[in-house]
Amino acid sequence: MLSNGHLRLLLWDLGTRRDELNEPLGIEELAGVVAARQPMVHVRLHWTRSEADNIDELLAGADVVGLSAKAGNVQFLDRILAAWDNLPTKPLVVIGNMLATLGYEEVLHRWPHVVCVLGEGESAITGILQAVLAAGGDRPRLESVPNLVYADAGGLRTTNRRQEVLTELPLPQRDFLRDTIAKGGIVRVEASRGCEWCACTFCCIKAKYGARGWRPFRQERIVADLASISEAGGRRPYFTDEDFFGPDMNHVRGLCAAILEAKSCRRVNQDMRFFVSARPGSVLQAAEDGTLDLMKEVGFREVFIGIESGSPSQLQRYGKRGDVPSHTQSVRELVSRGIDVDFGFILFDPEMTLDELKENIQYLDELSRLVCDARPTKDLRVQPFTHLHDKYQRLGILKSFDLNKLEYPWSCEDKHVGEVLAELLKYDAEDEDDVYRLQAATRGEVSLETQESLKDRLCQLRALDWELVKSLVARAAEELSPSVAANAIERVRKAKHELLSTWRAA
Repeated sequence: MLSNGHLRLLLWDLGTRRDELNEPLGIEELAGVVAARQPMVHVRLHWTRSEADNIDELLAGADVVGLSAKAGNVQFLDRILAAWDNLPTKPLVVIGNMLATLGYEEVLHRWPHVVCVLGEGESAITGILQAVLAAGGDRPRLESVPNLVYADAGGLRTTNRRQEVLTELPLPQRDFLRDTIAKGGIVRVEASRGCEWCACTFCCIKAKYGARGWRPFRQERIVADLASISEAGGRRPYFTDEDFFGPDMNHVRGLCAAILEAKSCRRVNQDMRFFVSARPGSVLQAAEDGTLDLMKEVGFREVFIGIESGSPSQLQRYGKRGDVPSHTQSVRELVSRGIDVDFGFILFDPEMTLDELKENIQYLDELSRLVCDARPTKDLRVQPFTHLHDKYQRLGILKSFDLNKLEYPWSCEDKHVGEVLAELLKYDAEDEDDVYRLQAATRGEVSLETQESLKDRLCQLRALDWELVKSLVARAAEELSPSVAANAIERVRKAKHELLSTWRAA
């Protein structure tokens, strides 16, 4: 404890395996809650963008350490917790974010002395701090603190799950906002949590929040947050919402009106543009009732939608609510209004057949005429606590859980599809860091002219990716001879390396 009686809390975001600068909104949200509810706690935030930190000094200066850990953080956690083990006085270590939520069994097996937070962390961290203060130096009692898993003499103990009441949450403590903007990084903001549909078979959102459902923040809070971003110089915040619209178009229209008013009185910069994620069905509804036009007027200029597949049988496997024609129409509605589109697409899964792959090829050829910079070549991530995980576990398709990647590796049942995927994964790995860096640069706090130039390069890259996929599929279907396909693949590889080299040089 500090000499003035305050508890010392370190909130540490461990960064990502991708080379992109994403404002660590999670720990900023937690810091805002702790500052508002527990003035006896001294909070320090730390954000890792390299691994050159003085780990011993950071840990020794805290009574409680909250580590925000995601995929790719396991090796770094090993270093941090090895340093913790050598400290004479050891702080309580709490691990949150998706590594703890999806991989808590493996985390606690590997590091049994830590506490894992499942999903939302606001009530969890404030409850932990209260328990530590009440313990007065003894081991805190955590059984009444929500959203936790920890090890005790009886094994793993899981406390009750609780969803946050978002209307009661204060503004985040944006310690890293100006640094993110200055470096052209991605500024993030929340308007809601959860998903109105919440039934896609590959999605772990129910595990993330402990229950189904969609919850909005207060409009006044959202606008106040945007005003603080605007004052700091931010112009392109990304809404982190899984489902921006939710079930209530009135909420979206009300938020649009509030932002328009804030722009008219210069609380929010008039040039501020917004990125959101939405379901295709919500986009169609918003187009029909005029909400989409209002959003365009307000500055919502880019929308990510989860299309996932152009094959009806694959969409059925994924539990998607819409169908292929309605998904295409949702893209058309956005493009016709001059709104940029990014889309999610899961091209490969364990059950995919060559016929389904051909269906997707034909569909994506059509879609690429509307959107050129989206990545359509992803493979399915099988994650814990999803319907597809349970299904494939029963079928014996899955390999051992990969904690660092937060997924279960799998193999294709169709040999030809498996050959295409293997070649594509090898191709993607060759320049993975550069591709992620280019993609992140198109999303950051950059000028419109810079963004358009970067997106043009990204479109060229995606076109090469797509040419490769079509050549691989044609070879698998014996529509191209192996030699002709090999020449096409090599030509694409060389063009990709040259494109990225030119970009790096610029």
